[in-house]
Amino acid sequence: MKNIIYSKISELSDEDKFALERVVEKRFPKIERFVKGKCELKVNVKTSKKGDRRRYILNYMLSTPSKVFTVRSKDTSEAADFNITKAAHKEMNHLYNEVKHSLRSEEPGWKKYSIKRLFAKFRE
Repeated sequence: MKNIIYSKISELSDEDKFALERVVEKRFPKIERFVKGKCELKVNVKTSKKGDRRRYILNYMLSTPSKVFTVRSKDTSEAADFNITKAAHKEMNHLYNEVKHSLRSEEPGWKKYSIKRLFAKFRE
C-alpha cells in the first residue's frame, strides 16, 4: 500500500518481512476507514536478541490531518514478542483501540457519563 512506510525492515528475513507486511496491510484499511481521511502509517521495526531467539519490537505512528497517534511496544516480555505476526497483531490492536477511543470521544453526539450518573438518570 502506498500509505504505509516501513523503516529498518531490511534487518528482517524474507519470511518475517512477508508476515509483517501481510498483517499490517490487512489491518490498516480498517483503521483508515475509521479515520475517514488521508492518513499515513509509519512502521518501525527493532529486533533484539535474547539468547538464541530474536524479540521483535514494533513502533507504529499514524499521521492523520487532525492528530498523530503513536503506539510503541517496550522491550519487556509482555509487550514485545518472539513471533513477528503476534507482535504485529498486538500493536495493530493497540493502535486501532487508541484511534477508536480518541475519535469516539470527539463525536458531537457522544456524551461522557459515569455509571452513577447514568443510573441516577434512570431513577428519576
